[in-house]
Amino acid sequence: MKVFLSSTCYDLADVRAVLEDYLARHGHIPLLNDRHSFPVDPGMHRHDVCVHGVGDANLFILVVDGRYGAPYARNHEISITHAEFKAAAGNVPMIAFVRRSIWDERNTFRENPSLKPVTVDSAKTFELIDDVQAHPAGVWLVTQFDTVNNIIASLDSLQMPTPKPWCDGFTPEIFLERFYEPKEPRGLKPLRIRQPRREPVVTAFYTKPEWLRLRIPVDAVVCEVSDQDPPTQVDNEPIYAKLIESSMLFRKVELWSDPCYRLIDYDVTAVGARLRFSGAESTNYLRYRFSAGLMSDELNDAAREHVIDQILARRSLLLPRRCLWMPNADAIENVTRRFSAGGTATLFAMARGAPDHDYYVPLHVRSAAVAENRGFGAVSFNGYHQWFVNRENESHLRWTIFRELYEEVFGGAEASRPSKRVKHDWYFNESYMDFFRKHSETIVNELIGFGFNTVVGNWECATLLVVQDERYWEQFGDMMKYGWEAENVLGFSTKHIHSWQRAIQERRWAGDSLVALLDGLKRLHELEPDRFGFDVDTLATIEL
Repeated sequence: MKVFLSSTCYDLADVRAVLEDYLARHGHIPLLNDRHSFPVDPGMHRHDVCVHGVGDANLFILVVDGRYGAPYARNHEISITHAEFKAAAGNVPMIAFVRRSIWDERNTFRENPSLKPVTVDSAKTFELIDDVQAHPAGVWLVTQFDTVNNIIASLDSLQMPTPKPWCDGFTPEIFLERFYEPKEPRGLKPLRIRQPRREPVVTAFYTKPEWLRLRIPVDAVVCEVSDQDPPTQVDNEPIYAKLIESSMLFRKVELWSDPCYRLIDYDVTAVGARLRFSGAESTNYLRYRFSAGLMSDELNDAAREHVIDQILARRSLLLPRRCLWMPNADAIENVTRRFSAGGTATLFAMARGAPDHDYYVPLHVRSAAVAENRGFGAVSFNGYHQWFVNRENESHLRWTIFRELYEEVFGGAEASRPSKRVKHDWYFNESYMDFFRKHSETIVNELIGFGFNTVVGNWECATLLVVQDERYWEQFGDMMKYGWEAENVLGFSTKHIHSWQRAIQERRWAGDSLVALLDGLKRLHELEPDRFGFDVDTLATIEL
């Protein structure tokens, strides 16, 4: 990765040398405009070469100290460092470091602009810092430093380039099972997967017996939405969220600020389900990701330095956010205590005619660009429950299921806000989507499981979408093309057990996907057993 280091040169020569060495040792290509290795264009002014060079970088690091810098040749009102920043703002991911004494004096100068600055040679340095803070979308992190070691520590916290592995014996699933030991036999328990001749595998998906093996038509699920947005307890260390955000942007993880339904009440039984959501404007994905979503990050951080017993013994110190929002098994079910986002994990199956006479089921591996479950096996498609056009109409689960089918399986354009669409179901204009309306009698769409992902506290609905009409595969099977969320896509036939066995045994799976996969296959077998070449129970079973 190319990293452009922008600062004044003579007063920060030692800092630049240390950072250049740090970046090189971590496998990056440092770009410093005072080095012989920096590109030169004989037809351009040296300053313009610097400014244009910013666009070639993957990351822009700005270090602000006491000197404002030499005037930019094309605009003497700003320095060359300031010009480099302007070239990067909004175009190249950025991290900015400001000398602490300068940061402090800037606050004083704001209140007393007639005073002569002490820590800088020009008040324009304060204007540069103001410009940096005015670009929150393009700046990952603005932090203060006293020595270059502070800068190195901050870069280390961003996991550049490779985080340490977990300590021996640690997995989130095993740790969470010990952290949330159930008090009652009928309370929430972690889902386990049992395969023939193998020890059961515990997951982080917590559920109850009455929330499994459901056969509830998705259209019969009652979904309500309100403006109520129960207050949650506040994280006292907001800088941690900023560091995690910087790390995610560094790794090119997709972040978005679209609305995200927050679960505030629910009632799920064997015969019906009611879900009540907050649809307040404040309930968006970023708010969730950098509140309850941080429980995953702090657990990963703790696991790199400590074994399970050490983390449990020091849980309040190492896992402050989990102890704040989800400290015990009872708190998992208390969705008003935290921002509980969530959505659907859907097993999608298409009937095929002769000579196959089976169900074709696509599965995928979550790509490195997704915010959660990177590298995990997953069912056909997953999606956060969101709204884009009409908050009330889109509150029902069916719209998230069909929107994700359109986006993830057929490569449709991602929905986003603000939307210029008038209708929330606009994607049904596509023939492969309109089929579901014209031939609804051949479609099975059911809620088959419900529970909580205890890594981040999300609610999860495992669902099944089946097309029993063989014409769908004939007409649209060759139109499927997965989007950015999938790293690898594999198709499976319900006639051949061996490929299923390898898929389940050789990869870690998200718990909600396992429910959708295994119970979804069982339900498919119930619908049309002649399309199967094996007994699903011989593949694997789910238990508590």
